[in-house]
Amino acid sequence: MSTDTDSLKWDKTLKVGDIITAYRAGVHRIVRITQRCSGAGYSPLIEYEMYLNAKYQKTKRGRYFECCASYCQKVTMKQAQEWYSEESVEVIARFKRLYAFLEEQK
Repeated sequence: MSTDTDSLKWDKTLKVGDIITAYRAGVHRIVRITQRCSGAGYSPLIEYEMYLNAKYQKTKRGRYFECCASYCQKVTMKQAQEWYSEESVEVIARFKRLYAFLEEQK
């Protein structure tokens, strides 16, 4: 069994109020951070409230979930713009493949 303190990676700057992605799809806000154990290999337990679902639609407030901090990533405007650019490239590539396929079928 490893006792390496870096065996689980997580953002040690996470704090209550941060906007994150987590194990459950969507966009969430951290409401509580709980240290589960002291010692090597344990990341905190993050409790979060869902704000946007997997399709980035607003959700009913009061839906709370928990997961290991290693699944959580802060969401910033810059990061959202990068995701948008990456998604746009993938969507365009999918349509190009579709168009090529349809052209082959003529």
